[in-house]
Amino acid sequence: MKKRRISVLGLCIALGAVTMSCEKEELKPAEGKPTTEHTKSGDDDDPVIRGRVKKKSNGMGISGAHVETLTYGTNTKVGDEYTDSSGDFVEVVPVGIYYFKVTVPGNGTPTYSDTVHVNHDVNVTIEVAD
Repeated sequence: MKKRRISVLGLCIALGAVTMSCEKEELKPAEGKPTTEHTKSGDDDDPVIRGRVKKKSNGMGISGAHVETLTYGTNTKVGDEYTDSSGDFVEVVPVGIYYFKVTVPGNGTPTYSDTVHVNHDVNVTIEVAD
């Protein structure tokens, strides 16, 4: 009987560990809001923001867009990147709350994203009006 309880307890612990290691959280934004997808990074390093800037009208990535990562509340710039040919950018930041200022080539009017809470690696999609 005692051996059976230990086996059941061990099985429950193993299932709990598997469930926790596969955990993933996805946030669905309102129309016109940036999309964020949170994933566990599994280490103590600074979080990584992987982002994509795309056209709202057709979903195509925008090459050469200037992306500034700013700290919410202080407006301090912590990152300054340009998107690649697919509209992607990568930024390593400390844990915090950020927003993005995106300027598309040929258009001097920047687009500002909503805030993103970053306490682990995060994927962000920023839609820009044509």
